[in-house]
Amino acid sequence: MPTNNFVKLFKNWGANENLSLRRLRQKAVTLLALTAMCRPSDLAPRVGFMRDQIHFNDDGSMTVLFYGIKNDTDRHGFEVRIGRSECALTDPVLCLKDYIRRTNQNNTESQKQPVFITLLPPFKALSAQSVGTILRQSIADAGLDESFTPRSFRPTGATAAVVGGVEPHVARSLGRWKSEEEVDSWLVHSKVISGFQTSVRPGHWYRIRFRDRKVPADLRAGSLFTLPPMPPEADGSAR
Repeated sequence: MPTNNFVKLFKNWGANENLSLRRLRQKAVTLLALTAMCRPSDLAPRVGFMRDQIHFNDDGSMTVLFYGIKNDTDRHGFEVRIGRSECALTDPVLCLKDYIRRTNQNNTESQKQPVFITLLPPFKALSAQSVGTILRQSIADAGLDESFTPRSFRPTGATAAVVGGVEPHVARSLGRWKSEEEVDSWLVHSKVISGFQTSVRPGHWYRIRFRDRKVPADLRAGSLFTLPPMPPEADGSAR
């Protein structure tokens, strides 16, 4: 899925404080699914997804600990660190923080409360099916094709990360895949844009190369990850 559609959607919605709780929850679920590369069941596991599994760091990032999800068979947990976005309207950290603050007014401030809850009392934890319904709504609101599903957010998040300069082994760790080969099989660049190619250089510098040697504007503008400058030896300018 092109992330630019979600960027446009959330910018059109405006500031978090002006959103209804329903929309704020939808935005928080969507941004977390993209940036943490989540399935619906990852955000609503049977063991629960609690507020004490989220830590907001002093540098503006947040650390999310996932327990009991599909890849966590040993129940050791997975820790994912997510940075802040330059744009407040698409910032996953600020959005989740605002959502938790808002739901404290309806629930309690206990860290043992679920992160994503129903809108009405008794404010129970959302099921994986409910999370999937929310993500389908975001797909529709973003004007994307109906062929995309809630399970499209995980590979889309990985694609956006690699486009933004994240190396495959890091994407593998963040997305909780077993191998880099498995990550490669899930990358969806070719479904988003036809001119995609990848290459691995000495030193494991992994880069995205397009036939016009430029990252397309719609991917650059829509990325939820910062795209770092390509080193001279990678783009050929040092020849």
